[in-house]
Amino acid sequence: MGKTYKDNDIVDLARFMANSHNGVTIEEIMEKYEISRRTAERRRDRVLEQFPDYEEIESFSDRKKRWKLNSNTLKQLLKFDFNDITTLELLKKELQSIDKQQFTDFINDLIEKVRIAQKKELAETDIEALMESEGFAIRQHPHFKVDEKILSDIRTAILSFKKIKIKYNKQGEIVERTIHPYGVLHSSKSYLIGFSESSDKKGIKNFLLSKITELKILDEYFETLEYKEQGFDNFQEFASQSFGTYLNEPMDVKLRFSGKAIEDVKNYFFHPTQKITDNGSNVIVEFRASGDEAICWELFKWGEFVEILAPQKLHDIYYNKLSDIIRVMTSD
Repeated sequence: MGKTYKDNDIVDLARFMANSHNGVTIEEIMEKYEISRRTAERRRDRVLEQFPDYEEIESFSDRKKRWKLNSNTLKQLLKFDFNDITTLELLKKELQSIDKQQFTDFINDLIEKVRIAQKKELAETDIEALMESEGFAIRQHPHFKVDEKILSDIRTAILSFKKIKIKYNKQGEIVERTIHPYGVLHSSKSYLIGFSESSDKKGIKNFLLSKITELKILDEYFETLEYKEQGFDNFQEFASQSFGTYLNEPMDVKLRFSGKAIEDVKNYFFHPTQKITDNGSNVIVEFRASGDEAICWELFKWGEFVEILAPQKLHDIYYNKLSDIIRVMTSD
């Protein structure tokens, strides 16, 4: 029986292939991970799909093919993240508790090096996260708690193309679902987007992360062809089709903002496809997206300063929601 592997075995194999000077053979993969030839070939294929910048080398001495990832790929795989620093901090505390000061000093130096390397690799969009991690920013708006372990496992499963089994709190009832995880959308709430194998709920579904009570990464892969057919090989592009996390029929939305809202709207991001026209006395915002429910909730906060010009369907939904609220507020 083979040994137990880390859940990120695809990334681990990628590092193995990038570190090898002459490339690795199928036999070497089989030996390192104690797996069958078929499993080794499948893992190799997953790596080559994820990291297409590789060399295929045929050895003249033993007539065996070898595969090697280039050095730039290796650099991408060795980026530091917040989990690395957290692990080092925990190790430092453990060493302090047993009075190993010489090792503690070494770990302190290592943490500083990791922090410097981490900051150099941060994209501009990561600055807020960095400031939060160092206590310079706080998220004060209401939000749902997300289990960091669950979020980390989801990331691992996505990178490895592995199925997951979750226990999900559905209106007070705990249900089990086997999911092909495609990505995570963060809006006012955070959702796992994936394909559900459940016979009664089969297809692409959203799962609120705060309602996932348990998650297990399965030793089963989902097909990358399916992944690509659904448009998830470019998750950013897929996500731009929706407003928030709602995934239904896209519509062309046209809004008119006036009064006190004008200046704020001109610097506001509604959607990746948005087009903003400043007419002086008002501002027109147009975008194409699905998710009438999410759009209505967004528009509520603009009060009397927003008007829905199109489509009529969205106008009617918004009007009905406002009518329901007024009816509840004025009822005895």
